[in-house]
Amino acid sequence: MVKILRVVKQTSMVAVIVMLASARAWGVTDSSGTVVAGALNDTGITANQCYQAGSNALVHCASPVALALSNAQDGMLGRDTNATTNLKIDGKLGLSFTSVAGGCVQDNVTGLMWEVKTADGGSRDSAKTYTNFDSTLSAQKWNGAAAVPPTQAEIDAPTNSIGFKSIVNTQGLCGYHDWRLPSADELQSIVDYGVAFPGPAIDANWFPNTQALAYWTDSSSVGYIIFNNGFVGIGASRNGSFNVRLVRAGQLSKIPRYTLSADGQEVTDSQTRLIWRRCTEGLIWNGTTCTGKASPFLTKLLCSMPQPKLLVTAYLGDCLI
Repeated sequence: MVKILRVVKQTSMVAVIVMLASARAWGVTDSSGTVVAGALNDTGITANQCYQAGSNALVHCASPVALALSNAQDGMLGRDTNATTNLKIDGKLGLSFTSVAGGCVQDNVTGLMWEVKTADGGSRDSAKTYTNFDSTLSAQKWNGAAAVPPTQAEIDAPTNSIGFKSIVNTQGLCGYHDWRLPSADELQSIVDYGVAFPGPAIDANWFPNTQALAYWTDSSSVGYIIFNNGFVGIGASRNGSFNVRLVRAGQLSKIPRYTLSADGQEVTDSQTRLIWRRCTEGLIWNGTTCTGKASPFLTKLLCSMPQPKLLVTAYLGDCLI
């Protein structure tokens, strides 16, 4: 039996943020409370990184000023606050990794296996960057004067993401031949938001040689994540030159990813098992669009209370929200 944490309408903006943070922090558990593979990963936010009212200064999560703002901030909840999942022998603060022979890391929470970058000058060296061309029918390449379609040779080149993926699959990294670019939420699952800028925002013990730069995702919106602070971006030029970290095993996304409730007011995410309000707090769905007036404080609160891995699941993909 899966425990479903539901995001519901509250009259207090702080209450809404608390519900969102609680849902992300606990992820998906079975009846015994064990986190199951495919769940959202912990953010890396620590017990010293909670907020207080009226300030952006971080305080200890057990402090009265933090609890007065909310007793369910990110640093107060999740696997990292559970002694049985915070041993720090297999990853930082609730994260759990296992080394795989050949240069890979298995994420025991999400079930994904990741490429570990090298520093040997070889094909998987962390200093190498790639374009992200994927179609000979789309004007993705800048030739100095105009955007033109890349050739198949340019798509298959070792300096392009697809060409690099083909090389790794031919080599059979760690004994596997099904490596691919990660989705945005998959790549974000290994971001450690407890690491201060300029990063790299990742557990460097398990992911050495990580550049604090942009890494491509497979998003159709041309997504990327910058590992100096974990920023998730969309709309990059495929002609750009970013880093790549490959992943394998089952994709976190399920199809259909999002389904609507009968009244159209809620959206269920099949990947995370979370149920979202379709409209921003203060608005309702009238059958065509969200109507009403949103609180002017909602955006500020969402940005100031760290819960990015939950929020991105409702931001990227085939969103109905």
